[in-house]
Amino acid sequence: MSWAARRQLTILFGLLVIIGGILYWIFYPVFHVVPTCFDRKQNGTETGIDCGGTCAIVCTNSVAPIAVKFSRSFAITPTVYNALAYVENPNVGEAIYSIDYAFKLYDDKHSFITERDGTTYISDNGPGAIIETGIQVGNRTPAYTTFTFSTTPVFARIPDRAKSAKVLADPGTLRDLDTRPKLDTAIHNASGLFYLDNIDVAAILYDADGNAVGVSKTFVDHLDPAGTSDIHFTWQNTFTSMPVRNEIIPSYNAFTQTFQ
Repeated sequence: MSWAARRQLTILFGLLVIIGGILYWIFYPVFHVVPTCFDRKQNGTETGIDCGGTCAIVCTNSVAPIAVKFSRSFAITPTVYNALAYVENPNVGEAIYSIDYAFKLYDDKHSFITERDGTTYISDNGPGAIIETGIQVGNRTPAYTTFTFSTTPVFARIPDRAKSAKVLADPGTLRDLDTRPKLDTAIHNASGLFYLDNIDVAAILYDADGNAVGVSKTFVDHLDPAGTSDIHFTWQNTFTSMPVRNEIIPSYNAFTQTFQ
């Protein structure tokens, strides 16, 4: 091959390399899609479709289900009841941002009375109290209360800062049990690092046999770092069985906090 022919081949090869590079630069983004946690495919570091690996969503087969320990309703007046579901999330560092649920109340013949639907969050690693108040039952008396989640639980890893945040409750003091029962307690922002907002506080009263006989809930809109909030629960009527102890359950949605 002559020198001139070799030179032409070299120039042609160089042009092809340049054109190929330009085409690669143009079409690479079209044909190469970077894996994300929202593309409905299992790719990247994911261990399932859009879950596991570096994704915030945790795959269903990697978490334990939420346990519903019991559900019960409590008379406020002959026609108005409150309902409680005591749930427990055994997963450490993994919670649910939002989930739908349904309470259903039945009479002593298992005939349906009414249903109350709602939406809540589930905190990580521990008990939770889901409470619905002011349920109208008319002239029928609830004897059985069921509770179910009506949407599929979607667990996600809580923010790293949430792992060091903690709200603790005082044991509380019960008084005036023969007239208008009251429970005095307080909650504390035990982290001492972050402001916490929108804290739900549930109070459950138990009799000597360990049965829940009363329930109430309240709301604290803000806790300063290392701050304390006094809380007072009041019931209008005495209980069918004398309460001997109480359980205070403070909780908040880790995914809606700023942790400032």
